[in-house]
Amino acid sequence: MSDTIKPFQYRLPRPAVGVFPGAHPGQMVGNGQLFKRHDTLIARPDPRRIDLRASLLDPFGHYQVRVQQQHSAIDVYLLADLSASMRFFGGYDKRRSLADMLLSIAASALEYGDNVGFIAANQRVLTECYVPAGKHLGRIQAMAKHLENIDLQPGSAGLQQAQRYLPK
Repeated sequence: MSDTIKPFQYRLPRPAVGVFPGAHPGQMVGNGQLFKRHDTLIARPDPRRIDLRASLLDPFGHYQVRVQQQHSAIDVYLLADLSASMRFFGGYDKRRSLADMLLSIAASALEYGDNVGFIAANQRVLTECYVPAGKHLGRIQAMAKHLENIDLQPGSAGLQQAQRYLPK
């Protein structure tokens, strides 16, 4: 594995759906930093968030509370094709590049507080190469070392079967 593995920054195109707090703008309302809207105290019974100015301006005389948008964490997966074409060794080693990419994605996701996982497939989904999403860099590093010694088989039908392992 290369010594030049560096994390990168990424953004999601729309708000995340996750329920756990993280670094990405989410769809959940909660204890976030970003103001979303006002709501009545009866609808959101949290007196710590009463907005006196908005309550005085309410034409119906209801107490208004501030509703914040919570940032969420997501699961990041790398889906890899480990068919026989990965055996080709030209200007660079494809397996080593895949291992470096896995470590770079893992470092980036863990820096954001996201979970990272790995799925590999050729003719079938390789269960010995499946790493469920989590925050364990040691498992990802062990998988990156294991990629150099794995037996490659022809075929790519397992990539379609890998959707069962991906989160919704």
